Amino acid sequence: MVGKDPGAIHGDPTEGTGLLRRIRARSGHVKFIAAEDEALDEEVPQRFSWAVALANAPTGRRVLDVGCWTGGLLSLVARHGPAELVGVDIPGPWLSAAQRRIPGAELLSMDSFEQFPRELRGRFDTVFFLETLEHLPRGSETTVLESLAGLLAEGGELVISTPAAGLAALCDPAWLLIGHRHYLRATLLRMLAGAGLEMRQVRYQGNTWTSIDTTLLYGYKHLLGRHYVTPAGLARRQPPTLYPVRRIDSTNIWLKAVATRSAQPPA
Repeated sequence: MVGKDPGAIHGDPTEGTGLLRRIRARSGHVKFIAAEDEALDEEVPQRFSWAVALANAPTGRRVLDVGCWTGGLLSLVARHGPAELVGVDIPGPWLSAAQRRIPGAELLSMDSFEQFPRELRGRFDTVFFLETLEHLPRGSETTVLESLAGLLAEGGELVISTPAAGLAALCDPAWLLIGHRHYLRATLLRMLAGAGLEMRQVRYQGNTWTSIDTTLLYGYKHLLGRHYVTPAGLARRQPPTLYPVRRIDSTNIWLKAVATRSAQPPA
């Protein structure tokens, strides 16, 4: 695993300006609470295993996680021996937590995902963009996706997860209170096409029990300031993996896309 300047965080970890600074006011998801977000010794969430499975095997590949937060996904990818491991997020204490978790990774702070440094363009075999699209200022999604497409090496893949439109939105306190966005597959297809990307695979996640689990997480994190662990009974009632056909109560949609316009239907 190779990381340039492995001991450093690039940029000020507490300040931010420009497009992505507004994200902090857009959703409680980006509120950092140490009791929850620095629980680094806990088991890596299942959704990160799904992300790695959806991508090609990361062994020997150059991997970037955009919106890396405290480095949970990066820590899992690191176990597979990537050739390069990079995480990007807006400035904040989450990047310091990520660096402690994966000392050998390159961690970059950026105020905007609309334009990445020239040295990152065309550099990565796999780019992850999980649970971040919905936090961008409304209307900026296609521009950011186009910027992400420019990070892919030839044959590279972009893996995205974001809330799915449907019943789950009605069970999402963030949707009810602050307009947290949930997306239709057709909407995401249009955004990808506008960004020069083509969907190659579609999967879904979760059910009503997942929505209940997420609501409990919000309560523990944002009201109590405590670390939340999903009760075993609640975990058993949730789908154990991603599935190919949307259900009425699906909570998230997962996509794999490539930077090409050649016709190939999603798997």
